[in-house]
Formats: sequence, structure tokens, C-alpha cells
Amino acid sequence: MSPVSKSGKQKAASLHDITNKEVQSTKRKKLTQDEINKPILASYKKLAMEKRVQRDLVQKIKVNHQKNLEYNWKILRLQTRTLPDLQYEISKREVILRKVVRDTELLVLAIEQKEKEISQCDAKETTVLDSLKEQFKKQIQDQLHDFDTDLANQKAKWESEILELENMKPKDEVLKEIKDLETQLTSLQEKLTQLETQNNKKALGHDTELKKRFSEFKLEVEDSKIDIEEKQNTLLRKKEELAIRTRDLETLVRTYDTHIENLEKDVAIVNNQLTELDEITLPKRNALSRSTEELSHETEKTTIFQQEAYLQERKYNENFDKMEFECIRRKKLENSIDELKGFIRCFATISEEGIPSNIHVKYTSNCICNDDNGREYPFTRLIPSIDIQEKKFLFQEYRIYQDMCLKNFENHNLISVSNKQWHELRESLIKFIISNYKADYEMTFQFVFLSDDAISQDYLHSDPSQLKEGINLKFENNSIKIDSTTKTISSDFLSDTELLENIIPIDAPGVNILKVKFVKRLQKELSTEFYFLQINDLATVSALEEVFNGKDMAAGKQVSVILRYLLTYTKSCFLFNIDTQDNLDPILEVALNVGSLRNPLKPKSKSN
Repeated sequence: MSPVSKSGKQKAASLHDITNKEVQSTKRKKLTQDEINKPILASYKKLAMEKRVQRDLVQKIKVNHQKNLEYNWKILRLQTRTLPDLQYEISKREVILRKVVRDTELLVLAIEQKEKEISQCDAKETTVLDSLKEQFKKQIQDQLHDFDTDLANQKAKWESEILELENMKPKDEVLKEIKDLETQLTSLQEKLTQLETQNNKKALGHDTELKKRFSEFKLEVEDSKIDIEEKQNTLLRKKEELAIRTRDLETLVRTYDTHIENLEKDVAIVNNQLTELDEITLPKRNALSRSTEELSHETEKTTIFQQEAYLQERKYNENFDKMEFECIRRKKLENSIDELKGFIRCFATISEEGIPSNIHVKYTSNCICNDDNGREYPFTRLIPSIDIQEKKFLFQEYRIYQDMCLKNFENHNLISVSNKQWHELRESLIKFIISNYKADYEMTFQFVFLSDDAISQDYLHSDPSQLKEGINLKFENNSIKIDSTTKTISSDFLSDTELLENIIPIDAPGVNILKVKFVKRLQKELSTEFYFLQINDLATVSALEEVFNGKDMAAGKQVSVILRYLLTYTKSCFLFNIDTQDNLDPILEVALNVGSLRNPLKPKSKSN
């Protein structure tokens, strides 16, 4: 566009009415946005084109790489198999050809010499032939013998050379040997020339002697002339055969030469293609070397990090072992303090989300407070149910108590109190007992359900529904004898899954009692009894309150009798499950009464 047209347009735009400014501004904005969009679309097309070019380049690189592998394989096959085989065949044929030519020349010389001798013999007198007949017969026999010997030697030599040719060395060594053989051939030809000169001199001397003896030799040769002619004819035929064989070998050598030239051309083409591929793949190889260096650097970093991580892990394990040791030591110290106090241990698992709003927990003083009446309910330990499960409670809190009772051979119990069935605690406890004490103790299990209102149940009986007469109990020597089915766990007899697989607890007011008798494997006369009682309803909780209040037990109230007997004659430990808003007051009152009771003293003597 010319400057004049631009200035004219600018003037025309400046002469527009002021009222049209708003319209012009909107049009200019739209035009500007369209102009901006065009480069973006162009850049998108450019990017698409670049990606397509990159994909084509990657595909070409893959194709070239595949071709490079194929050419490398062809070159390797030519270098290692085809060329050595051809060179070996050529060298073998050349050696054979040279030997055939040399033998032919020798035979021609011998024939010519014999022809000369015959012509000389024809000129001699008959007397010479007669005198020399016997002598030449002997010489002919000797020559035949020598010829056969030489022929056998030549055959053996040819066979050995064939074997050597079959076991021919690689190309470089073969070329070196060919050069050495050519040098030897030159020296041998020089020696041959010298020998021919010497032979010519000797021949002149022999000619004089042969002329003298010609007459004698002629008579002797007449008889052997026919044999010599036959032998001559045989040698001529052999010469013709060798000439034909020589022509065939020369034709084969020319064919091999042509094939070698074609192969050399193919190798040159492949080398050119390899050079082109090397130039194409050079950036990739450089990138690969850089990536390899980066990988080695990152590997060194990873090794350093692994070493640091190993040191940190070992330090962490040491600290964790120390912490675990200190934790066990603290738990043992707490258990010793609880034992010295003499009161019944009272644990509680608490879910703060489920308790009423008027109840709050003081973990520092192990108390639960009721804001309505201002009362505090102390416990030995308060455990948040979020932080610890039944299995962790048994291993971290309860185990030290039971280990102490077993060590001191004290009958003991664990009584759980809850508003609902607590199957997880019972299953975890059975697994805990079997896994921790199976190696040192022979354990006998009894598991029953006792109730004042419902029919008693023997869970370990093969058919519990057939029991209608109830279960008999006998109290003696600080223990309770239960007339029910027993199952003994020895070293390889019963597992926790087999003990629990047929148990279906009854959902009725009453108490589930699991009795375990521990007998030392190495001291059969020493035993300890353990009782696990589960109270899962408020009716049974009220029976427990009657025990604490000291009321007289009515006839048939066997649950209250069992609870009072265990609290009086065995070491007790309570576990309360406080995770519901449903009527916590009875459970808290029981916990308050439990905390004020003392465990019985250990008896001086105990019969088992």
C-alpha cells in the first residue's frame, strides 16, 4: 500500500463525526481480536506441522535403524562366512593348479628327453643295444619304482595339503603364507634354473658316452621300445586330461573372481549406507551418551540417598527399640504401682463422639466427670478407642498384668462390662492367649453361658442345643469347677480358629464365662486358672451392683454368686466399654464401686 493511500485513509478517518467514535471503537476492537486470533491459529497449525514432522522423523529413524541392523548382519555374514570360504576355495584351486602345471612340465621334459634318447638309440648300433639291454631294463625298473614312490609321496603330500587347506587360517594369515610361498617359489625357480644348467652340462657328458654305447643300446631298446611307446601314449593322454582339468579350474577361478568383485561392490554400497546412517544417528548417540552420564550421576545420587536412608532407618529402629523398651518398662512400673496400691484394676475404652454431652473426660487424672451432679468416676487407665483397638489393648496394657499372675501362680480374671455384645474383645483375647502362651503352657478351655433367667449354654459342646439340664458349678480352693466340655491346646493340637468356629453367643441377660487352665509344660504340678467374664446387658450390671452393695444373694442367683466369689478369691481386672449414649450411669456407678475394692492377698499355699 502506498503512503498516499495510507495518509488519505487517515484523513478520512479523522473527518468522521464525533458521534461515531463509539461505533468505530467497537469495530476496531473486533478487528484487533480477529487479528490476534489469526497468529494463534497459525501457531497451532505450525505446532501440528512440527509434531507431524517429528513423528515422520522418528519413524524414519526407526526404519533407518532397522536397515542398519540388517546391513550390519549382511556385512557380518559376508566377512565371517562368504569371503573366507571363497578365499579358501580360490587359494586351494590355485595351489592345485600350480602343482598340476609343474607336474605337466616335468612330464613333458621327461618325454622330450626320452624322445631324444630314442632318436639317439636309433642311430646307435645293435651291439650297444644288446650290451645295454640288461642295464636299461634294470634302470627302467628302478625308474618305475621311483616313479611309483614319487607318485605315492605326491598323493600323500596332496592329501596333507588338502587337509591343511580345509583347516586354513583366517584371511590375514593366509595372505601372509601366500607371500611366503611366493618367495619360496621364486627361490625354487632360481634353484631349478641352476639345476637345469647343471643337468645340461651333465647331459653333454652323457651324450658322448651314449653315442659310444648307442649300438649296444639300440639292440636292447628295440625290445623295450614298444613298452616305452605305450607309456608315452599313456602320459600323453594324462597330459590331455590335465590340460582339460586346468581349463576347467581356470574357468572356475574366473567365475570366483567375478563373484568376489560383485561382493566387493555390494560391500562398498553397504559401507556408504553405514556412513550415511552414522551421520544420521550421530545426534542420537550423543544424546544417548549424555543421558548415560546423567543416569550415572543420578545413580550415584540414589546410592547416596539409599545409604542415608539406611542410616536413618537404623537410627529410627534403634530409637524405636529404645522407646518400646522404655514403654514396656513404664507399663511394668505402672503395673507394679497398681499392685502396690492393692485396688482392683479398672480400665475403660472411651469414644468421645458417642458419650453424652454432660460427660467429659480428664485423661490426665484418669477420671470421667458428670457435669449434672458434679461426680467424678476414677479409673486405673482411660484409653481412647480411636487410638487403640482390642488387640493393642491386650498386648500393651493387659499383657503385663496376666504375665505377673502366671508368674506368681495366682488365679485371676478379666471382666468386661458393656451395653452391647463385644465379640471382638473375646476373639482377640483367645488369639492373644494362644499365640503368647502356647509354647510354655498346656491350656484347657471351657466356654459357657450362665443366666438366672435363661437356659445355660455349653459353647464347646458338639450340639449345644441338646443341653436342657443346665451346668453345674463347684466352688473350692479359690477356683470354680465347671461341669462342661473341655478342649486342650497342646503344642500342635488346636488353633484359635478351630476354637472359635462353632461359637454363636446367646443374646440374652447373663454372663459368658471363658475359663482357661494354664499348666506349665516343664512343671506339670503347677497350674493357674484364668476366668474371662463378659457382661453385655444392664440386667447383669444390676446383679454386679448387688454384689458391691453387699445384699444377700437370693436362691438361684448363680451369676451374683460367681461374681462375688471371683472378686473375693481371685485377682480381678475390669474393662469398661464406654462408647454409647444409652444410660451410662449404671456402668459408671459399677466402675466407681470397682475402683474402691481391693484384690485378695495371695494365699500362702495353693493346691491345684
